Amino acid sequence: MLAPLLFYKLEQLIGASTPEHKKEIYIMINEKDFVGLDVGKFEIFVFIGTSATAFSVSNTPSGYALIQNKIGKPGAQIIALEPTGSYEWGVWETLDRAEYDVRQISVAHVRAFARATGALAKTDPIDARLITKFMAFRPDSGRKLPAKKLHILNALSSKHRQMVEVRKCVKC
Repeated sequence: MLAPLLFYKLEQLIGASTPEHKKEIYIMINEKDFVGLDVGKFEIFVFIGTSATAFSVSNTPSGYALIQNKIGKPGAQIIALEPTGSYEWGVWETLDRAEYDVRQISVAHVRAFARATGALAKTDPIDARLITKFMAFRPDSGRKLPAKKLHILNALSSKHRQMVEVRKCVKC
């Protein structure tokens, strides 16, 4: 009985407080900050939850370093990104090596969350914000970076499938 009552009072407190207080309550509830990355072929859009800061960097090692500088020390945040056809691997591996808590989340889950919250616009900065909000809503979701051997095995499997498709087309 205590938990629903506590949740109700917390919702009342959040709804009745000023934006500055909401930020403090958000930090108290979630001990970690949430960072959403929307990764594209050439650019990464970043949204940092507690400070509501949005920026973009190039999808290069210098861009990854800029992300690290802006989000702070490892351990204070959970970073989430969506799978984007292997464009996310560089930033994912770099942040994982630097000991950040980086997770890949399901595109379908984020889209369902977006529909449920009424945020249907499809732009990269909005996607980064939605990824951040989704992680704040479900902080245990997502998967960690798989082992290097699995990454290589997946790449080889993908190449094998492509070669089989080419072989089928040649036989036609």
